[in-house]
Amino acid sequence: IGAMAAHAVTSLIQKRSILTERLARRGYHVSREYGVDPLETMRVAEVMRTGIVVLPQEAPSETVQGWLTGADAAFCKKNGQRLFPVAAPDGAFLGATSLGGLERFIQNAPVGEVRRVLPFRNVTTVYSDATLRSAAETMARKHAYILPVIEPGSRKVVGILRVEDLLAARVRSHQFAAAGCVAG
Repeated sequence: IGAMAAHAVTSLIQKRSILTERLARRGYHVSREYGVDPLETMRVAEVMRTGIVVLPQEAPSETVQGWLTGADAAFCKKNGQRLFPVAAPDGAFLGATSLGGLERFIQNAPVGEVRRVLPFRNVTTVYSDATLRSAAETMARKHAYILPVIEPGSRKVVGILRVEDLLAARVRSHQFAAAGCVAG
């Protein structure tokens, strides 16, 4: 009862909590109270886009043409996939290519010839078990808006993470809080 009374009195008298008041007295001014950051509590696997098109390392040109014009192309447009991970035969991530890279592949490959899809090799990735905060920091540091998501043990591609997915996670947490589901 004493702790509840003390909390009630300090909440009414002080504009900040005891923790932020102590920091302010030391010269560190905190603009807002402490809270749980949803980007720190959510994992990449919770918001990544799955069911993406992952290209094999070697492919016939007509197969790639089918990806650009067929059902896969409609699926990619609907799913917002603009980066195409390239995988080795065992599924391990090798790199990624863009839509333009696939179009160049078709222009340079004779029909029926099996050729290697040449991915960009130094593509920044993120692990599926990473926090959204670390993914956002990686995106900001590398100026990347789309990251292939890799399974930690096998290095297999399991999805892609876009900036829009990070924002959707933040919006979802605000909607959850607005609905009264989070104390605050």
